[in-house]
Amino acid sequence: MLCGHDLGHDQHHQQHLWFQMNKPYRQFLIRSSMGFLHNDIDLRRLIEEDRLQPVLVRCGGGRFSCPAQDVEHFTEIITKENSDYIRDLSVYSLEQK
Repeated sequence: MLCGHDLGHDQHHQQHLWFQMNKPYRQFLIRSSMGFLHNDIDLRRLIEEDRLQPVLVRCGGGRFSCPAQDVEHFTEIITKENSDYIRDLSVYSLEQK
């Protein structure tokens, strides 16, 4: 049996899913470049649209995901000592066709 709190959480989750599916720039990146970010402008526009959008960061020695707002911070740490490099950045696309 659902209590009022659970119902509120479910409604919030549905709203969040709707918001995820209605992001014009995110959709543009997925359609035009398979989700890859090609430059700082792509990243800045993605942050303006949704600063918490998960971004996959692939490095020479591994990969991780973080919110779009944190990508620059983490990539600076990785490249600071020339111990690794950034291969590419891409947005998560959880949509199924």
